[in-house]
Amino acid sequence: MTANEDVLKMQHSYRCTPEKLFDAWLDPALVGQFMCPGAMHVSRLEWPAKVGAEFRVDMTERDKTMPHRGRFLEIDRPKRLVFTWSSPVAGEDTRVTLDFKAQQDRTLLTLTHERLPSKEAIAMHREGWSGILDKLTPISS
Repeated sequence: MTANEDVLKMQHSYRCTPEKLFDAWLDPALVGQFMCPGAMHVSRLEWPAKVGAEFRVDMTERDKTMPHRGRFLEIDRPKRLVFTWSSPVAGEDTRVTLDFKAQQDRTLLTLTHERLPSKEAIAMHREGWSGILDKLTPISS
């Protein structure tokens, strides 16, 4: 966690180019494979990756579904992707920024999730985003 109490910051390194990793975040078929942590699966996905477009991701495990929605704010391929993120845990209009940086034969992804409402929400999102970033590893290879 950074010094700000409402900010979650995480980094993960992938063995691929920034372009390949960035494009995985734009492709609904791929997003549907990794945009859910742990044993959850994406049960509904609307992912029109265009600035200003709204998206929806429903993550389901057994009989419990957690809806997520947001709007794409910035798409700067292959450097940065920014979107709002709203859910029952996150609250309304939190902000997620993904920064992609080439490092030799790898790409460092920095995820920053701002405006989270509580330490509990930060902890839950740390776990959730960790699971999502882990699921992205085989897709990016």
